[in-house]
Amino acid sequence: MPISLTQRMVTDPTIVTDATVIFDGPYDLGVLEAAAHVVCRRHDATRTTVDLDENRQTVHGFRADAVGFHVHRASTDGLMPTVDRLARTPLNPATLPVFRLLAVVESARRMALHLSLPHAVADISAIEIVMRELMTSYAALLKGEAPALPVTRQHADHLRRRDLVCADPATWREDGTGSRAAAFWSGKLSGSRPPPFDRPPRGRPEGDRTVFLRERIDGDLRSRLQQVCVQERCSLFHLTLAAFEEAVATQTAEPDITTMCMVHGRGEGDLQNTVGMLICDIAFRRQVRAPSRRRYLAAVATDAWITHMHQGIRLSELADRVPEVGRLYRDLHFRSMFLQFRPQRIGAGLEHVIDGVELSFPPGPRAMLGCSWPGMALFSVDDVGDGLAVELMFDRRRWAAAQMERLHDGFIRCLRAYASDLEEPVEPAWA
Repeated sequence: MPISLTQRMVTDPTIVTDATVIFDGPYDLGVLEAAAHVVCRRHDATRTTVDLDENRQTVHGFRADAVGFHVHRASTDGLMPTVDRLARTPLNPATLPVFRLLAVVESARRMALHLSLPHAVADISAIEIVMRELMTSYAALLKGEAPALPVTRQHADHLRRRDLVCADPATWREDGTGSRAAAFWSGKLSGSRPPPFDRPPRGRPEGDRTVFLRERIDGDLRSRLQQVCVQERCSLFHLTLAAFEEAVATQTAEPDITTMCMVHGRGEGDLQNTVGMLICDIAFRRQVRAPSRRRYLAAVATDAWITHMHQGIRLSELADRVPEVGRLYRDLHFRSMFLQFRPQRIGAGLEHVIDGVELSFPPGPRAMLGCSWPGMALFSVDDVGDGLAVELMFDRRRWAAAQMERLHDGFIRCLRAYASDLEEPVEPAWA
């Protein structure tokens, strides 16, 4: 199968999606490896290689060595530091195994399991699915039972279905979904440009290329933001997007803001349990100005709803048909600031799925700590149940660190402003 435009961005072996679970209680590594084989057999993405040199991705049949299961002893500096070091080992998407599990043993009753897949074959929603099924399968196999897992659509089937939709002439007729989407995005993106962020001095600074700025929003502020969403009949994503746009506009003194957003791409109901790289792009463009934050939030929510109506054809699928979309991917994509809001929480509800064992799920992408994601600047907001986790990841060779720090702080201030005063005008510094 051909490689999608989105996959091409994330084929570097350092760009990995991952999750970690800690076992406090007895564990059986042999049964755990058997559970990994169950998951690998179920999902074609865990057996898919992506090779840019050959310009194709290949689904391999299941075999035992499609699972990379490795056992390590925790170092003297502790369990999680050992996991972090091992997790940073690159994972080549062009060669099996692409499904890797690292079991780091501290004692007979404490162990951490780190699982990872190349981002080219799995997004963060896919990792949540894999973790859930892995723990569910392990719990069943310990009891001598067959795992009861839901029927799921395969990623390869999804890709073929997308190809059929795009190849169908009816899609591009005057009243077709493709024609309507093309007209919508042509008007939406005409004259758009990336926000004018500063560039750092040329050169190769020492240390990791990718920088992470992190903040935790406490449960009280999250509850107040959720109350605003209920009151204004919008979602937490809409509020996050509004705060993000205001922060970008204030930082750059530019009122015309085009924001690239990443969404999980599982809107079709039969894809909810599909493991794969289904993430896709949406662009939002707005003049960041309004008589009040209440009015601005309403405009963001309305625009998001209208944009959603055109998701039958994904933005990347229009790149060769709509000049404005092609320019977005050709000229602007790697200079854009991305935003993603992730409502899922890995491990939710699995804490006691194994009798006599307490499971915990340390947050954060451990494998990505040493990644090289050229040009990328990505704001991630995760709803973690008892608050919000905010993370700005950026390439410090492309983005000025001091400006990114101010943007990160400004975004937090904007979130707090939406919780405290919806009547305040949206009038950044240039107005």
